[in-house]
Amino acid sequence: MKHFSTLAILLTGLLSCKKELSTYNNYSGYMQKVQASLKDSLSVSDYQELDFQHVVLTKTDSGMNNFLRVPFKGKGISSDFVLLKTNKAGSILKGKIINLSKAVSLNKEKLKALFV
Repeated sequence: MKHFSTLAILLTGLLSCKKELSTYNNYSGYMQKVQASLKDSLSVSDYQELDFQHVVLTKTDSGMNNFLRVPFKGKGISSDFVLLKTNKAGSILKGKIINLSKAVSLNKEKLKALFV
């Protein structure tokens, strides 16, 4: 009985998440508006490097704002992407090109402190 109730709770959670993802109205219109705004804002070379097939859309709890990660072609979405804050209609409110690296830079004083 324990396994059945655990399975029921897990399925309910999964199905409810899936419903929320599929209820986003007019997704293609949203993406067209975002792409048009990015085309106006970015250089031609930067825009051509964007991979719109692998975007990640995150909605806030209020539903008023969304965060959209658009990766660059040939690069991982975890390290190189454009982060956009948009409204529900697809208008860009803020945006930033993100490049994360794992390199750590330390100055001489920090290095001395580590080894003393």
